[in-house]
Amino acid sequence: MRSLSVVTLSITANEYLFHLSQWFIANSLSLNLDKTCFVTFGKHQEDDFDIRIGNIKIINVNHCRYLGVYIDKDLKWIEHINQLRNKLQKYAGIFIGFDKGFLINVLRVFILPLSIHICSMALKFMQIPDRPICLNSLL
Repeated sequence: MRSLSVVTLSITANEYLFHLSQWFIANSLSLNLDKTCFVTFGKHQEDDFDIRIGNIKIINVNHCRYLGVYIDKDLKWIEHINQLRNKLQKYAGIFIGFDKGFLINVLRVFILPLSIHICSMALKFMQIPDRPICLNSLL
């Protein structure tokens, strides 16, 4: 019975993608198929989805980037955290030797808003009510 639902889902997805591709053509838009992928969420993930746009098969991946946020198949934010860590590590060396006041301003302007955004997303994902955060108390 489970394979029937996978087949039904694939057929439905392909029908919607056909209509979407027709809309793209009618509006003189294009879709970058090299960057197009899909993720299956949940504990029972199937690898036999046959999702296509035209004759091009769309690949099933473990994580994808959507609006700058990396979403993985288990919704655990591991890939997003790894990407942020790598980005911060890449730029950490340029701050050696700077004045402490300058570094605090960099923290307030660049890193703190991003951290608050990530924490807010995590709280919403875990269904914990938002709590007001005082920026000065974090420094």
